[in-house]
Amino acid sequence: MKTHPLAKRYARALFELAEQAGQIDTMAGELKAFTSLLEEQPRIKAFIMSQDVEKKRKLEVLKDLLQGKAVPLLHQFLTVLVEKGRQNYYAEIVFEYYRFQDKKDGRIRAQVISAVPLQKEQIERVRQQLADHLKAEIILDQTVDADILGGVIIRVEGKVIDGSLRKQVERLRRELRGSKSTATA
Repeated sequence: MKTHPLAKRYARALFELAEQAGQIDTMAGELKAFTSLLEEQPRIKAFIMSQDVEKKRKLEVLKDLLQGKAVPLLHQFLTVLVEKGRQNYYAEIVFEYYRFQDKKDGRIRAQVISAVPLQKEQIERVRQQLADHLKAEIILDQTVDADILGGVIIRVEGKVIDGSLRKQVERLRRELRGSKSTATA
């Protein structure tokens, strides 16, 4: 996920405040719970994210939703987002917050994409190879995409390792086109 620079700044600020308060894990749990609420209640999400609803009304709803149920830092954070009109960056901010948390805890998130679901042993082998290479704990998410035809694509720390059959076919196609043009010359 490519995130907006503003989302990274807000996530860093939230993470640093949570760290100062000794609430990094607590805040991660609060963010997860609030994200679940937004997913389970699409009307609340639409209300809070809407540019047409006045800020004062959104702040009242947030207060009702969170008071006594969430840590004050979450309420303060969401209040700032709404007051600044940045609530649409919420998902990106949460994503970046988790990245800061992972970095602090020595974890790296990676994604493996395959044409068919990988078996547990295959996933574990990929995870272990990445862990050995990157010297970190790896959290591996698996995605299935039949369009890659075969092989795997691994995304980690902004890098892509493309071992897909589709990529190999494309490479072969380019090579054949290149040799075809030199053969006719």
